[in-house]
Amino acid sequence: MNTNLITDRFGTSAFRAELPSAPHNTTAQFTRRAAGLLRFGDRWRYAPRSAIIAIIATSCLLAGVLSNNAILVLIGCLGLPFALYYLLRLSPLQLEQRAAQVESDCDRTVTQFENACRVAVASFASTAFMGVQRECQSAVANGFSLAAIADFKKDVKEAFVLSESNASKELAARQQNVTICREQLQRKRNVFAAVCQQRKSALVAGPARRVAREVIESLASLSEARLNEVAMKAEAQAFHEIVERMEEAPQVTDQAPTLPAEAAYQLPVWLGTPMPSSPLKKAVFL
Repeated sequence: MNTNLITDRFGTSAFRAELPSAPHNTTAQFTRRAAGLLRFGDRWRYAPRSAIIAIIATSCLLAGVLSNNAILVLIGCLGLPFALYYLLRLSPLQLEQRAAQVESDCDRTVTQFENACRVAVASFASTAFMGVQRECQSAVANGFSLAAIADFKKDVKEAFVLSESNASKELAARQQNVTICREQLQRKRNVFAAVCQQRKSALVAGPARRVAREVIESLASLSEARLNEVAMKAEAQAFHEIVERMEEAPQVTDQAPTLPAEAAYQLPVWLGTPMPSSPLKKAVFL
């Protein structure tokens, strides 16, 4: 029995090799695409209203010129600047919709990765437990003593417990990183809400777009931290399941299965049955 062979075959490196790759590139693609669309995300929100005002103002202006009506001309002259104002007016809240779309896409990607990790954990834990059981059965067939088999199972279990402990510590650190990223995202959102309430954000696109880009970058950092957390959580869960299954496994013994005393030796059913009398036998044969 080789303990190192089992721990190497079903150790941390082996599990990480079987774990699906984290879709960091997918989440990064979402954030890059959203950041590229920020320059158009807050424009043209009031373009339909601007077109309507421009049509009405132009009509009033033409009607005033043709009819020599000063009031219609004045309305037309005042309406055209309003139309231009609404055409150039920005809508910073639309940038928040871009960020919400990125967050939704990243959440969906993280959920899909988490489901794939659950499947990998179940498969790895089952394979590792079966590998340990086969090694124990092979040791019994090769004539190893029960003490040697018990020591082997103890060493393997301690190795899995150590792997679980290391994974749990790393999981706690990554969970703390996720908490920090969430707090940073919330701060950026508060700053973005404050910027959107300013009057100059309706005409000057720089501040709102800059803060919106920071919000999207915070979402990217949060998604990356969550993916790392899911991977480490799957690793800790895999070794935890292996340890639990080893504790529930039956112990190997050197005692052969025994039969009950009354079933150990049974007499034939016909023994002890009295023979029929001679006249009855003659009557039967006749």
